[in-house]
Amino acid sequence: MKAIKVTFSLQCEDVIMEFGKEESMAHILKEYSEKIQKDLNDIYFLYNGDLVNEEKTLEEIMDEEEKQITILAFEYEKEDEDIIEKLKQSKDIICPICKEICLLNFNDYKINFGNCKKKEFFSKILFEEFNNLQQIDESKILCNNCLKNKCEITDNKLYICCYCNINLCPLCKSKHDKNHIFINFDDKNYYCIEHGERYIFYCKECNKNMCDICKHKNHNISFIYKVNKNNKTDELNAKINDLKRNMPIEKGN
Repeated sequence: MKAIKVTFSLQCEDVIMEFGKEESMAHILKEYSEKIQKDLNDIYFLYNGDLVNEEKTLEEIMDEEEKQITILAFEYEKEDEDIIEKLKQSKDIICPICKEICLLNFNDYKINFGNCKKKEFFSKILFEEFNNLQQIDESKILCNNCLKNKCEITDNKLYICCYCNINLCPLCKSKHDKNHIFINFDDKNYYCIEHGERYIFYCKECNKNMCDICKHKNHNISFIYKVNKNNKTDELNAKINDLKRNMPIEKGN
């Protein structure tokens, strides 16, 4: 019988393995846990938004037409203070897979995630599971110059250089080109990484936020912020400028 490719994804790290359809899920999950050298009791698995039933075979959990599947793996929360300190609850709604900002919709009392930058789709999540899927491990976010992680940096402060598209800690930022434009890493979902300007438009065709410098010719563009249709042009420009002033861009030191 032809082997089925099974991709396990744990904290955005993928492991691809092959199994026969008749293999039990208990055996498959055990093989995976041994490969990554983690205790199987510390991990839970989701497929199509549902917990994987270890009593079933691979063939029983997958659709007939599928030739490969992806199983998402998550580690149970631990009381280790060091681990808890590294995990931060995202202030934005993020995709559980790629950790990029995304949209939510609800169906049959379950949550679906979609429309993230990487076009991932994650579905059928129970409400009580939501908070666990919105945590970010800041120990994996690095300064691209000195390689310190965000947890090691004073006040967890990190910047993005819009010209070089790299992360910089405050010390490395102070040594960087003063003519470059920087944005606070924690505000990266509100500012254009390319131009350093605040997002004010959304391109429906590209599924992407835009600043007033971005060019998406002849695309379906809408304002992110609601504006009264009766406003005059100068009033509209005043609102846009006010949005920009609310979160000023940092240039050099």
